[in-house]
Amino acid sequence: MLYARICYEPDWLKSLLAVMPRPQQQRAQNMRVKRLGQYLSGRALLLEYAKRAGVSDIGTHTHIEIQEREGLGPLFHINGQRLQISISHTAELALVAFSNAACDTPVGVDIEGVRDNWSNDKVSFFCCDAEIERGFVESTQEQKNEFFTRCWARKEALTKYHESSVLNQSIRQANLLNDAAITDFTIEDDGFEPRFSKHMGALYRPLKEGESKPAWVIEKVNLSHSIKS
Repeated sequence: MLYARICYEPDWLKSLLAVMPRPQQQRAQNMRVKRLGQYLSGRALLLEYAKRAGVSDIGTHTHIEIQEREGLGPLFHINGQRLQISISHTAELALVAFSNAACDTPVGVDIEGVRDNWSNDKVSFFCCDAEIERGFVESTQEQKNEFFTRCWARKEALTKYHESSVLNQSIRQANLLNDAAITDFTIEDDGFEPRFSKHMGALYRPLKEGESKPAWVIEKVNLSHSIKS
């Protein structure tokens, strides 16, 4: 997984836009600043991955294709081969999960800033009874905040795995506490404002028969350096 801090300064967004393939430049034309920063940062991470995969002509976009889809994440191809990816972002960071190039299993990922504004209605909406019993009984407020954020991220990751734009009731009420397909992770970054310094995420990818659970690596990317190199 690769993640990067999102910057919303006009000159920075202009620099990111300049390195995008033509279809992404056209799609970004009428976006508001917040959406534009999130969109361009996620696509820039795709280009960074392609560069690391050995694509030398990133600037011409000859061997890569980012195929946008309405309401869903993009399809990503390198040298004609589709990679299984999933993109998530908050107001502070963008993150992309890449499944193994030889793997055809879809992947879903979600990242959320730790939420402290949840209500009992939200808990009932996103958590099943078993999750509520585990995370909200005899827990401190901080533990409840983190547990709710984790549940939210897990359900969103499962939704993205199924390539759905709607978090439906069956997913909301699924018990994902001990699901082997889930990998939880936390990103703590001092570069963010203190109240945004901790993000909690989840990745969903079912294991094939006999497959060991992958050790997902999370790496921070400096997009300022990336787009200049």
